[in-house]
Amino acid sequence: MADEKPDKKKYAKPLPRIDEENRPWWEALKRHELYIQKCRDCGDRRYYPRALCTNCLSSRIEWVRCGGKGKVYTWTATMQNRAFARRCPT
Repeated sequence: MADEKPDKKKYAKPLPRIDEENRPWWEALKRHELYIQKCRDCGDRRYYPRALCTNCLSSRIEWVRCGGKGKVYTWTATMQNRAFARRCPT
């Protein structure tokens, strides 16, 4: 049939699971914006999205837009995901 769409190529790597906790993060990325969580009680900011503040355990979370400038304090190379094992250095 002319109406049929061609089969999409299956993506070989696992895709992230989008849930209510991280949905605002992914929606902002679709708009090419960067948002992180901020605790309304202690003001702590964090990435990656979590239900509770990692500083004071408050559930009063808001999403704030990042200004586009910042400092990298540290970084981590995680090599535990088996789906990407062939691409990770040994």
